[in-house]
Amino acid sequence: MTAESAKSSLIGSLECQSSTEAGLQDVQSQADASAKEIEILKTYQASLERLVEKYSQELVAAHAELEAKSRTMTSLKDRQTELNRSREAMHKKIQRMVLRNATAKASLSASKSIVHMYQLKSKSGIIEPQVWDMIRRLVCKGVSTEHIADVIGIVAEALGIPISGSVSARSVSRVMLEGLVQAQIQIGHELRQADYLSICGDGTTIKNIQHEAKSLYIQPQQPRHHSESLTANQGVQKPIFRTVGVQKAVNHTAELQLRGWIVALDTFCSVLNRSPLVQNHRLTSKMVAPKLRGVLTDHAADQKRFFQLIEAWKRTCDREARAVPKLQSMLVKEQLHALSTYLDQASNSTSDWRTMPSEQQAALMHDAWLALAYQIGEAEFQRLDLTLQQDIDFLAWAGCCMHKELNAVKGGVAQMANIWDNHQLTPPIPLQNKFEAEKSMYGAQKNHYSRGAIKLVTLAGALFNNKDDKKGYQSTIDHFFEKVFGYSKRFPDTSNTRYGSYCDAAAELILNLDAYILLMAYLRDAKTTTSFTNIELNVFRALQDAPTLTELATLALYAQAVGHPYIRYVRNGSHGALELGHLHAEVKDYCRAIAEKPELLIAHNTSLSIGALDAQPWERPEVIYKILSLRSRLPKLSLAISNFFKGALQTWERFGSEFDEGGVISNPTLEQRWSAWLPSTNDVSEGLLGQCRQMIRRAPTITDNQRNARVMWPRNNTYQWAKTTLSNSDEQFIRNEARTIDSGGYNKILREEINSALEERAKANRRRQAKATERKSNHKRKLAMVKLMDDTTYNTLSLMKVKDLDDQIDKLRECGDSQVRAKTRIGNKQAKIEEILAGLERRKHMAVNNNGLEKANQPILFDGIDAQDVEECPEDVELSFNGEVLL
Repeated sequence: MTAESAKSSLIGSLECQSSTEAGLQDVQSQADASAKEIEILKTYQASLERLVEKYSQELVAAHAELEAKSRTMTSLKDRQTELNRSREAMHKKIQRMVLRNATAKASLSASKSIVHMYQLKSKSGIIEPQVWDMIRRLVCKGVSTEHIADVIGIVAEALGIPISGSVSARSVSRVMLEGLVQAQIQIGHELRQADYLSICGDGTTIKNIQHEAKSLYIQPQQPRHHSESLTANQGVQKPIFRTVGVQKAVNHTAELQLRGWIVALDTFCSVLNRSPLVQNHRLTSKMVAPKLRGVLTDHAADQKRFFQLIEAWKRTCDREARAVPKLQSMLVKEQLHALSTYLDQASNSTSDWRTMPSEQQAALMHDAWLALAYQIGEAEFQRLDLTLQQDIDFLAWAGCCMHKELNAVKGGVAQMANIWDNHQLTPPIPLQNKFEAEKSMYGAQKNHYSRGAIKLVTLAGALFNNKDDKKGYQSTIDHFFEKVFGYSKRFPDTSNTRYGSYCDAAAELILNLDAYILLMAYLRDAKTTTSFTNIELNVFRALQDAPTLTELATLALYAQAVGHPYIRYVRNGSHGALELGHLHAEVKDYCRAIAEKPELLIAHNTSLSIGALDAQPWERPEVIYKILSLRSRLPKLSLAISNFFKGALQTWERFGSEFDEGGVISNPTLEQRWSAWLPSTNDVSEGLLGQCRQMIRRAPTITDNQRNARVMWPRNNTYQWAKTTLSNSDEQFIRNEARTIDSGGYNKILREEINSALEERAKANRRRQAKATERKSNHKRKLAMVKLMDDTTYNTLSLMKVKDLDDQIDKLRECGDSQVRAKTRIGNKQAKIEEILAGLERRKHMAVNNNGLEKANQPILFDGIDAQDVEECPEDVELSFNGEVLL
């Protein structure tokens, strides 16, 4: 029982345990399920919290937007209120305007059309100041004096402004003279304030009257002490340009050029001194002279002489200025004693100056006083430091770079033209006119310049782009090339002798050689006669002539290699003339290299660094390629290039001499370079002369003053200067000065001077001609007594004196033998004997051919004229070809 009960109890316990475990498992399962539900609820709760947060933010944003819209609504309501008030105010204003208009309508209908009148003159009849400026500006724009009133009226009518008063042509001329006086005062005022200045000029003849162009480059006072020097970082600043205009001159001698400059400077100083603008501050040309630091001209001998004269004038003015303090410190007795002592020491050419007439004494005393002042000033000058002396006397001269390039081409052409004869080669075909062709048939000497590239491009320019629109083919050429190339092509203007036009024309002909040959054929066949004229035949034949094409190619190559790079550099405006020494050294080195080895320029692998002067792309690469393709047809191209560059090198060395080592501008300091700034070209002078020619063509009777007023007033910006500088008293002085100039008869005096100079030249030439005629007659009488030694021998002639040999030479020339050289051209006795024997041999041969009857030719001039009767060609004269236009 006990065991069963225990067993039952045990079984019960086991069952209870099993049930308990099963219950625990159920509880655990429920607990796990509850945990999962709790996690799900937590996740749901988190999502609900995020949703609540999102809605809360949206609610806040909606609330803020609602508040903003509420404020906007309030603002709009306020604006509406203001607009309502403004509308009511405007409505009331309109009502008042309607009433005002109704009131004014009656007065307007009564007065009808009362319009403001523009008054040209004041009540006293004086032209208003603003009208002065308007007239000057219109005249400077090209309106003639007779049409000024009409132009003002037309413009006023278009603007609906009626004008009161009128302006006559006389008043316009007077106003322009006032503008001229303003410009003169301006230049004088700027010269007084200037530290330094440079000048440039040029001359030409217009209607057979010499005209001189003058311009100034003024360096104003700098805001630094003179003790301070320029630094390399400051560079060279360009000065102020002022044109002085173009004035007529009696001639173009260096002495008169200097006189013209002094007169111009004296004019500016004088009118400034008399004006109210400056008081107690006198200015003279001698005070301006020491400020002169640079001179720019061309390369003619008269210009080099002019530079020597102006350099001496500057030095004299400086020495006299240095003598003034010394002389002022001397007593009158001391001054007279010094002058008397100087006269006694300098009276070598005068027996006793004290016995001379009073007038001669006064002139001598004046000259002696100036000489004494120079002597004293020179002594004061020598006390200065050597560096300071050199800086005081510093005066730079530079030649126009465009003239250098122009003459370099001419020098190259002259050298190239000699290769055909020197090397016994077939020369270019002659391009003669009808007269020259007839002369050559009778054995006249051939002119090298009647053949070759220069002659060809001259003829081509006359045919294709003649300066006379009634000659040549002109637009026909343009239309032809428009069809051939698709665009119009204008031939370079060689007919007007533009800079570089000959080289450009050579490049044009070489590049389009076939097209120009085809064009000539069309021009020939388009005529009824289907034949060439003489000039057309010359051009057509020359375009197919190898030697002529060789010269054309050489010209084109030089332009591409040297001409265009050089011109680009000097004309870019950033370089002054004194800064171009290195450029000219490079040009000479380049020409020397090409002259020694022309293959550098025409090799098929020619590169930029080898071919072009500046190692930049060619101006026209197609020209280079065309020449290289024609090289096989031009076997003498290398020889022509070598000789051309040799001639160009010689010209560059002569025309670039101012940059030679040891010269004034070979190594200037920065201070000197700044003070003597000069442009690289003389374009301003050339432009002034061209403008003068055009103005005289349009108005042949215009005076110098009127013409210069139209140039100086606008070019010098005198209008702005006068507005800020001149006062009413200055303007009154200017009006009075203009009246004085207008009534001074300046133009008549100038015409009389020019005519008197013509008469003096005529008288001098007549006297010289009379002397020459007398010498010729004497020489002819002397030759009449000379017997020609027809049967003489060498031994006989060798025993004769040189004077007798000269008589035999003159006798042969008188008999008509043009092949006998002048005696002055034969160097020694041996050569004279050979010349006589050759002449006698020709004389015998002529006698045999004519059966003993010697046909007399026209006698030619012999060389019995004295050397003083022949005007010598200056050493560095601008080169030109006989009968040819300039390059």
